[in-house]
Amino acid sequence: MPVPETYDLYLPYRVQYKLLTYLQASLETVCFGYLKREHSHTLEGSDSLREVEYPENLELPQYVNIFREHVEFDSQALNKYLDKPVKYLYNSLVWLRHYTVHRRQVNIGYLYVWVNDARSLAKLVGDSKAAEQFETTQVKLERLLAGLKRRRVKYEDKLLAKVKELAAKRAELDHLEKEAMETYVKDVKRSKTRAENSLSVKLEDLVPEPEKAQDVSYQNLRAAVS
Repeated sequence: MPVPETYDLYLPYRVQYKLLTYLQASLETVCFGYLKREHSHTLEGSDSLREVEYPENLELPQYVNIFREHVEFDSQALNKYLDKPVKYLYNSLVWLRHYTVHRRQVNIGYLYVWVNDARSLAKLVGDSKAAEQFETTQVKLERLLAGLKRRRVKYEDKLLAKVKELAAKRAELDHLEKEAMETYVKDVKRSKTRAENSLSVKLEDLVPEPEKAQDVSYQNLRAAVS
């Protein structure tokens, strides 16, 4: 019997929100620092973008758009630090901000992906301090997830043991039911045989045999003639 589907693993929303806001603010700082060092002209302001003096001046998706338009990473660095195309990394960061701002709860699997993506970006832009902080968060999340999975396995084992016990009891009940049915059939057959035998005896007493009936008629006839 398969284990029934259960809920995904979630953090309490307050903890999730704290984690996501931390990731968002930290990533904005990482992006700002990299652009300030390597592409300062992108923060100087233009017709569509005011001058950026602090990390908080822009939202994470705006930083992502600047990266898309102005930053081209070396293919060797991409292969070293990313486990997916960089465009998917950017999309992931945009979704991180979306779920943070719109207060959407997600399971721990998504949180783990976002922490990993934050770590990857920090490594890609050379921010070792931020990468180390993200890695620490990632390790803590891994431990938490592993603990939750161990407890779920424990509950699954408990369920399967109970199901096995119930299956054995069900098999015993099925056996007892079968025996009861067989006993019923035997009892009915025996009762039918006894009834038939009893009825046959009673009929013999009430109805004489044909030969005896003829003898009685002949004796009665001789008596009448005499």
